[in-house]
Amino acid sequence: MHHWLRAFSFSLVLALSACGGGGSSSGPAKTAPTANFGFSCVDLACTFINLSTSQDTGDTIIAWTWTFGDNSATVTTPDAAHTYAAASTYTVSLLVIDSQGLRTTATKSITVTAPATAAPGPHAGFNVSCISFDCTFTDTSTYDAGSLPQSRLWDFGDTVTLATTDPATHTYPTLTTTKDYTARLTVTDAAGHSSTIVRTLVVAPPATWTWGWRPSPSCSGARTSSAPSPRSRWIAPSCGSASRRTTRR
Repeated sequence: MHHWLRAFSFSLVLALSACGGGGSSSGPAKTAPTANFGFSCVDLACTFINLSTSQDTGDTIIAWTWTFGDNSATVTTPDAAHTYAAASTYTVSLLVIDSQGLRTTATKSITVTAPATAAPGPHAGFNVSCISFDCTFTDTSTYDAGSLPQSRLWDFGDTVTLATTDPATHTYPTLTTTKDYTARLTVTDAAGHSSTIVRTLVVAPPATWTWGWRPSPSCSGARTSSAPSPRSRWIAPSCGSASRRTTRR
């Protein structure tokens, strides 16, 4: 009798193991977050903007670590500001961790420049606004008393440069996805003193719309169709004409 029970128990364990019983199955693989950041530097002072995104539904980014490439202390806020001690090229890294514990690092090289002299001079600045790939750059530079504007040079970050013009307009290459560019403005005063500002910007393709038509449900004999997706919108005109749907992609 005891031998039979042992054999039955052993067979039951084998059957459960073969069917996956008694264990837990893993869910779908999780995707690490996408780390990204933008930056803006005026002379030696830089600001860094977190542009990272989580990839899985319900996940959020819960930790950020900035490393500025000059052996200074790290910063653990989503955005950061840092002033370098000397003009040079530095490697800046942003490590992000999501709520699943997955992590990714983004790394970019930045070049900062010191003011040419402590004498009165320019302080570079500009604003930029974009509609799709068409961007307008407006010089907002200021000048100390005794410093007079002499010249400006735009560098749009895609090998194209433009001198003097303000505001300056530029059309970036047409792409099907968003792309980061690093734009630069250098202004020089009549005494030869210069100042440079560097900023990142993101350009994106224009939104597209598709149009669909169906008979208005309020009309006699009209057939009822399934509800549109959350990104669709039905516009129902008066009876006798078709309703219209717009869909944002």
